[in-house]
Amino acid sequence: MKALEADKALRAVAGAELERSIQASDFNGVAHLHLAHLRTLEGRYEDARAESQAGLAHDGFAAYAWERLAANELSEGRPRAALAALAHEGRSPVLREVRARLRFEALAELRELGTRRAELAAALRQDPARRDLADSLAAVERRLAP
Repeated sequence: MKALEADKALRAVAGAELERSIQASDFNGVAHLHLAHLRTLEGRYEDARAESQAGLAHDGFAAYAWERLAANELSEGRPRAALAALAHEGRSPVLREVRARLRFEALAELRELGTRRAELAAALRQDPARRDLADSLAAVERRLAP
C-alpha cells in the first residue's frame, strides 16, 4: 500500500483493475473495500464511503471494513456516522485498539461540535438577522447528523 500512497499513476492502474474486478464478479466485496481505500488516499471521501458501503453490503464481516468506514466518516467531519459504523461488531480482537482510537476521536469531535453548536445558537439568539451565523449553525448540524 505504501507504493500506492506515493504513486498516483499506480493508483490509477490499481483503481481500474479493481473497477474491472467489481464488474466481473458478484463476489466483489473485498474489491469494493480496496477501492474505498484508494479513494481515501485520493481524498475522495464520498466515493470512499460509497465503496465501503457497497463492500459491506457484500461482506459485513470483512477485515477492517467498519473501521475503514468510520475513518472515512471522521475524515469528512461526521463523528456520529463514525460511531454508527463502529457500533458494528468487529470480529477480530486485534482491531480493538484501532476501534478504540477511532471511537475516542469521534467522541472528541462530537464534544467540539456540540460546543460550537451551543456557541452559534447563543450568538444567533442575540442577533437573529445574522445569516452567516445561521449558515454556520446549519453546517454544524449537518456534521452532527448520523
